[in-house]
Amino acid sequence: MATFSPREPVNLEAKDELMNLAPINDMKVEDLTGERTAQIYLACGKGAQGTVRALRHGLSVIEMAVTQMPGRPLSVNTLKGSIDDELHKYMIVTFPESTIVLQIN
Repeated sequence: MATFSPREPVNLEAKDELMNLAPINDMKVEDLTGERTAQIYLACGKGAQGTVRALRHGLSVIEMAVTQMPGRPLSVNTLKGSIDDELHKYMIVTFPESTIVLQIN
């Protein structure tokens, strides 16, 4: 009989920890409090477990571009241009009937 005995990770180190916001049903980026910097508002969860959360971290939100999207995205992913790149170069936004590839400069 095979058994599994987990051990402490030896080559992993936690760098940051985020609260679970899933599922995110809707999101708005607005300055509703008049702080002259936008906050991120999220509608999270379902039913009685649903919440509205406001994210206000130390960095301000800067809108670099505004693009009309053809509906609500199914997924948003990023890709590097090459394996050696430090930062990601492309953003792939998938919709039920189309996919948009955006280049990040």
